Amino acid sequence: MTHSEFMDVLNQVKQAIKEGIHPVRIRQGSSGSYFVRNTSGEIVGVFKPKNEEPYEASASIVDRRLKLNIVPRTEIVELASEAFYYGPIDRSQAKSKGYPNKIGSLQIFLKGFKNSNVQMKKIANVNLTKESQLKFQTNFEKLVILDYVIRNTGLDNWMIYYEPLEMEEDLEDKTTADIYITAIDHGLAFPFKHPDNWRSYPFGWYFLSAAKVPFSQQTIDLYLPILKDNKTITTMIKELKEVAKADAHFDSNIFQRQMALMRGQIHNLIRTFEDRGSPVDLVQKPLLMIHESSDQMNSLSERTRKKIIEFVNSNPCFSSC
Repeated sequence: MTHSEFMDVLNQVKQAIKEGIHPVRIRQGSSGSYFVRNTSGEIVGVFKPKNEEPYEASASIVDRRLKLNIVPRTEIVELASEAFYYGPIDRSQAKSKGYPNKIGSLQIFLKGFKNSNVQMKKIANVNLTKESQLKFQTNFEKLVILDYVIRNTGLDNWMIYYEPLEMEEDLEDKTTADIYITAIDHGLAFPFKHPDNWRSYPFGWYFLSAAKVPFSQQTIDLYLPILKDNKTITTMIKELKEVAKADAHFDSNIFQRQMALMRGQIHNLIRTFEDRGSPVDLVQKPLLMIHESSDQMNSLSERTRKKIIEFVNSNPCFSSC
């Protein structure tokens, strides 16, 4: 979806609110998320006010810059509605002044996608054709790349579209299916430090059998050049900073540590691709922080790299956290 198309959806949402079609709080998961609707009452997006839940536009930026295309377009917007949480003063003044805008992220709603746990059980009970298996694995690897780069942990942060198309009798009753994965919840992404040794923050996909399969050559050929392109990474970080600065409590030092952690994750991903490893191999890499002075990492000598890489924990026992 382009920015222009996104703005069309936003304008529909604002018009719907004017007509009394207000957002609906999502009961499942965080109470700080709302389904927003158009003038026909159809759900078209998910809005997460900044002061009720961390916004997620940064994940959308990484998704677009790395050309993964698995995160529904997400941008920072302002919305006001009686459905949102407001304090007593704002509510008392609403009749005369209206409700104040809340800054937050608006993520486009994708129809047909369901909880990954539910869909994975369906997929496990069918014999997919090689083409459908490859489609799933390719999408899965995109999810791994995104989650690992932004260090987004959790057990319920992705959804699957699964639609069986036909049974092929001449191929031992194998099923052809449309399978797509989307990453939808990034509330735990972009930490400014790795977990302490005594805490556990597993990636939701770490325990799946698909995580044991080495990254495909198709994925490596497509994404390794992007990850090694310093211009792409530098531009991405600049865009992430612009989004972060929208927060009144923006802290430059914390942001720099967030980016140092992300650079470390990218470094590990590059090495795993070069070693033809799997997602499980990836999360066994030492925990790193690569600081700002190391933007030209790939052109530096190994001796120089050691000076600017902070080895947070070299014990793979904790790397899957």
